[in-house]
Amino acid sequence: MAAGDFGMTPGRAKLALILLVVMLVAVQYGGVSLGHYYGYRLSGIADSYWQWNHYMSDPPDVLFVGDSRVREDVDLNAVEGIVAGELGRSVRVGKIGFDSAQPRNLLALVYRVTHFAKRPRLVLFGMSEYQYSNAYNFDPTYDFWNMSLPPDLGFYQLAFEIDTGNQGRLLTGYIDPLGANQKVLETGIPCTVHDLKRLIATNTPIKPADALAPLSNCDTPYSFANLTMTAAARDRIYAQYRQIFATNYSYSQTQDSYVRRAAAMARAAGVALAFFVPPEYHLEDLNPAAYSEFHDRTASLAAALGARRYDFHSEFGDSMALWADPAHLNGKGAFQLAPQLASMIQQELAGP
Repeated sequence: MAAGDFGMTPGRAKLALILLVVMLVAVQYGGVSLGHYYGYRLSGIADSYWQWNHYMSDPPDVLFVGDSRVREDVDLNAVEGIVAGELGRSVRVGKIGFDSAQPRNLLALVYRVTHFAKRPRLVLFGMSEYQYSNAYNFDPTYDFWNMSLPPDLGFYQLAFEIDTGNQGRLLTGYIDPLGANQKVLETGIPCTVHDLKRLIATNTPIKPADALAPLSNCDTPYSFANLTMTAAARDRIYAQYRQIFATNYSYSQTQDSYVRRAAAMARAAGVALAFFVPPEYHLEDLNPAAYSEFHDRTASLAAALGARRYDFHSEFGDSMALWADPAHLNGKGAFQLAPQLASMIQQELAGP
């Protein structure tokens, strides 16, 4: 039976195929854009996609990189103001702090920032004790996806190498970006459902249940800056850290090797690199021997790389009012840490 018997000429079949491809591409890009919207709505600037794109829009002179402590503990406005006042000139300071980031995430990030035409003069690499534990392993794939644009074959190769155990998932996400954003879409869709209920409740006689009530993070992204640590919050984080750091700690040579590679990349690109340890609220007391090993090994690592290592871990250990939880300063704490961070920048910019 000829195709024409059903009214489907070769020309129409080709047009239908083109339309199908266009629709699939539209669904992919539309879904990915919606996923990024939800990522920002749920997490604010903590979302790694938004942090990376904010960085790309105007790369700074000095960049802090690390985990969520770096993101929360660095008050950019305060640090920039102090540095400008001391140096008599403006120095733009930026930060990228991915949740639970380990050195392998930061290696990929350092690759990205050192392969841009506009690079920072100085990268300040945050070191948190749990990052260097063999007992801790955090999935970095989502961060790799979120740093995937603009395209860079070298970055894709590096991500594939270091995303140990997740290579198939990593590649699937590049081929199917909509699937890569599935979890954030599933988390964010209830926000849109609630928005529609609220719209109906405010513009029609119909009043869906709880339509006018706030919906957790859909209306107010979680913020460490506005929190003050309670005893309950302290003890909850202590319980988590006993699992990820204080129990069965052994120093990870694999993560150590990623730091060495990041340092080599920075040096090859003409970018200065220094290390610092963000504050923590008595987390070292959970296992003093483990923390001592982390301290000694990372101090030796920095020395071997010819870089300074600044240690702020014991700052503000006598004031719960400056903490959101034992791993993160709140806004007041970050403001009080700013002079030490500014001093570190000034010393590094001054040279050896």
